[in-house]
Amino acid sequence: MNVRDSEVVEAQLQGQGLQPASGVEDADVVVINTCSVRDKAEQKLYSDLGRLKHWKQNGRRVVVAGCVAQQERDAITKRMPWVDLVLGTHQVRELPKHLETVARSGERVIATEWKHSDPVARLGRPDTVLPRRRASVFVTIQEGCDNVCTFCVVPFTRGREVSRPLDAVVEEVREHVDRGAREIVLLGQNVNSWGAKFDAFPSFAELLYRVHEVPGVDRIRFTSPHPKDYTEDLATAYRELPNLCPSAHLPLQAGSDRVLAAMRRGYTGARYLEIVAMLREARPDIHFSTDIIVGFPGELREDFEATLDIVREVRFAQIYAFVFSPRPMTPALRMDDPVPMADKKAWLQELFALQQTIQAEDHQEWVGRSVDVLWTD
Repeated sequence: MNVRDSEVVEAQLQGQGLQPASGVEDADVVVINTCSVRDKAEQKLYSDLGRLKHWKQNGRRVVVAGCVAQQERDAITKRMPWVDLVLGTHQVRELPKHLETVARSGERVIATEWKHSDPVARLGRPDTVLPRRRASVFVTIQEGCDNVCTFCVVPFTRGREVSRPLDAVVEEVREHVDRGAREIVLLGQNVNSWGAKFDAFPSFAELLYRVHEVPGVDRIRFTSPHPKDYTEDLATAYRELPNLCPSAHLPLQAGSDRVLAAMRRGYTGARYLEIVAMLREARPDIHFSTDIIVGFPGELREDFEATLDIVREVRFAQIYAFVFSPRPMTPALRMDDPVPMADKKAWLQELFALQQTIQAEDHQEWVGRSVDVLWTD
């Protein structure tokens, strides 16, 4: 989602006559689009802003956008007063208007107001946010999160779920194909819950069928989904749609039922494996990627072993894993966390070592094969 938002920022600035600079020293405007899923990214923002203090002169502008902007708001300008504009997640498509206000008034602007109910206002229209031409493109179909995972700050930075209407999504897909796109990547914080809260919407699986029908769409992918929203009709789509790529991101987070309950993930380890089996039955060549949090508050060695067991059974093609990072406003921030950080880091390295072994073994199966690839810039 952040990559797509950065494309929107670029498209808007180019629409105002600006062009990408070769580097910071040649820029008139620097926009830092931020992620707040982990504390490390937040600290990197302040490090980058510190380096811009002496750069900012002669009308140059510094903009902080995205999730940290939404989370921290005016705390950013209080800590870094040379920041001109703080742009929240619902305001990204209003960047030119807010930059104009900064230029006209000479005052700092904090634009973090929510746009809860209007998916067009929040997610934009294809004629205003098309990125530069390329073979693989992102299409945002859903934003926000109605889940209440205890570790996650996204509901507080992205807001409640909204979904774009089916016809608007298909229209944007056609626009991209007309511009040369071959692969469509559907985006959302909970992409496979698209339309679920709206009676007038078809299922996410039906959306995949409609996108598949657009002439010129050679590949379809989607991210980031939630395991609980992998339904039987979605498995059927994997079976019946040849251009739906045989890959699925299936965020596990933890293998222990006790930890999953503390996270409020809405499934057990056994149910997770049932979803994997359902998708593999529908598409035997499917490959899975996942997210894993190591060292969630109260996690014991036996809980971590349950995670390793699922990793061994599923044999993920790719794992994104990190040590638990407490985030503001989340229930997990207040949970007792007796496990030493040294143990958590050791567990993470153990997980990476297991995954490297699995990947090395699986990669050997591809030696000597010929496959189709999509070349992108």
